[in-house]
Amino acid sequence: YIHTFHGNVFDGYFSNIVKYIILFIERQLAKRTDLIIAISEKQKYDLVYKYKIAPSNKISVVHLGFDLSKFISNSTYNKLSIKNAFNILEDEIIITIVGRLVPIKNHFLFLNIIKELKLKYNIKLKALIVGDGSERFKLEKYCKENKLSMFHESFDSNYDVYFTSWRSDIAEIYSITDYVILTSRNEGTPVSVIEGMASGKVVLSTNVGGVSDIINDNSGFICSPDVGEFVNIVLQLIENKDLYNSISINARRNVIEKFDYRVLCDKMAIQYLNLLK
Repeated sequence: YIHTFHGNVFDGYFSNIVKYIILFIERQLAKRTDLIIAISEKQKYDLVYKYKIAPSNKISVVHLGFDLSKFISNSTYNKLSIKNAFNILEDEIIITIVGRLVPIKNHFLFLNIIKELKLKYNIKLKALIVGDGSERFKLEKYCKENKLSMFHESFDSNYDVYFTSWRSDIAEIYSITDYVILTSRNEGTPVSVIEGMASGKVVLSTNVGGVSDIINDNSGFICSPDVGEFVNIVLQLIENKDLYNSISINARRNVIEKFDYRVLCDKMAIQYLNLLK
């Protein structure tokens, strides 16, 4: 038997009672499992030492794998046409967050970052919130209370935040994005970070789940959940285009080397062959 942990549901999703029931079940099942796959080194560490699911020698790390071709080839998209569709002005910076609108994703931190950049530093920007969920009403209310204008019935070139809901053209959205931000309190291996980096964008993320396995070697920024830290990095990169471009190149190279689907297939084949032996 082989079992893969795709994410981390042990913190922030359930009550303590439900959490301990799930942990008990996972520990019992792990005893009957031949191999457990973790999708990051951090996840393996947590499974062994934090949650005590199974010993280290029973767990192997195999990173997620994706077909990244549509993100890598985003230079072929008609970016001007896409910007026009969103009423984005030529000198505006685009900051995007992708994910479910639920408490664990901490979108309020994202909005506070946008608010400080916009109102304190007067940065010309538009924020795209891609996704939907139970927190949408609260987030829209928070925008109104904090003087952040929103797109609603018709496009207005003066809006600050656009709640796009779910989009099928996510690669095109990344192509016009300058910064991808993740503000989650908990994650497994966040796909939006991988997609953003494959698109050659600078990613700023809280230090959760497998983020430290993705962002390394000057390929992005891992931040504490502090508004000022995120804001200062964006301000620095606005002034330093060479640094931005360097990180963009490193980001794309890193995820192609580690998260292409062909790498996943090769590593999983090795795991099965080792078990068969």
